[in-house]
Amino acid sequence: GISREALERIVNTRPLMTAEEATGLKLVDGTVSAWQLQPSLEKKMTGRLLEEESDFFVDARRYSSSFDSPLQHEGREKIALLTISGPIVPAGSDGVESIGGGAGENQLHRSLGRALSDNTIRAVVLRIDSPGGDAVASASMLEMLDSVGVKKPLVVSMSGVAASGGYMAALAGKTIYASPLTITGSIGVYALKPEISGLAEKTGLGRSVVRRGRYADANSLFKPLDGEEYRMFMMASGEIYRDFVEKVAASRKMSFAGADSLSGGRVWTGRRALEVGLVDRSGGLFDALREAQRLAGIDSTRQPEIVSLPRERGWIAMLLHGDGASLMQRSERVLVTHLAGRLLFPEGMGAFQVFGLEAARSGRLMMLTLMPFDVDIR
Repeated sequence: GISREALERIVNTRPLMTAEEATGLKLVDGTVSAWQLQPSLEKKMTGRLLEEESDFFVDARRYSSSFDSPLQHEGREKIALLTISGPIVPAGSDGVESIGGGAGENQLHRSLGRALSDNTIRAVVLRIDSPGGDAVASASMLEMLDSVGVKKPLVVSMSGVAASGGYMAALAGKTIYASPLTITGSIGVYALKPEISGLAEKTGLGRSVVRRGRYADANSLFKPLDGEEYRMFMMASGEIYRDFVEKVAASRKMSFAGADSLSGGRVWTGRRALEVGLVDRSGGLFDALREAQRLAGIDSTRQPEIVSLPRERGWIAMLLHGDGASLMQRSERVLVTHLAGRLLFPEGMGAFQVFGLEAARSGRLMMLTLMPFDVDIR
């Protein structure tokens, strides 16, 4: 073996080394050429050299066929695999579309409708890879998913990121799985209110407003919030935050104070989230599929069919179906959004760029349950 101190010393002082040096430092067991490896392993494992056509080594295809995979199927019983991937956007929000799309309310509604209407689908696994997004859309998704859980078992599998609004959607699951390095939590809310009065003054852009009502133009691009408007703005944000924490407390069977202590935008790894009670188990997608099979009462000796929803068409299929113009428009939007985001926002704010640009484009106030930065674990 090698001690932790010795390993750290090697990492910090030896960026490059030969194979022989690595052997001497106990980083590898020995040096051998590729053609010598097979007979060397044969002799080590069996004590002798085997015949050339031996079955001692098998290729990946033979190995994978030797055990059951959750993605193989037989019979008519099915498990639906739903995916929430990318920023969570409200229905009709074409300004935040991208190739492959964000995670939209309408898309999820269609997928859930199919999963519920098909009687051969016995359970649902929800795979989440999202930093969150629009607060109202996130709450709407949770409501839709809760309705599924009443009729069919719903198990959640967190991918690399399931944070803020993505975590809110996960609360519908009977069981929540996360990998040790999943980024989750970020239970909180913030708001965007674009304001260009300074730019308008510099460019000589004027306006004339006819309004009826004290707050009729509170969301205007051309004026900052005054004291009372700001107070009401903060109250609205606070109500959304309280509602989010209450949802966490109810789903995770905590007190409000307990859920609040884990909230406030705090980000958790999957390992820590398991320790503090934000998820139920450590595991990946296959673990979630097996749990869904168990909850649905499907015989463990049978492999159900996995139905992936939504079924997205690739770019080749779009071209073959005459959607080339739509594909080009979406490609252009992605390119413009990416370039504008790189110019206007610091690096590491990928999802926030999308909503920041949408707020500037539409001029509307936005309430977000969104992790405002990207987290990379290296």
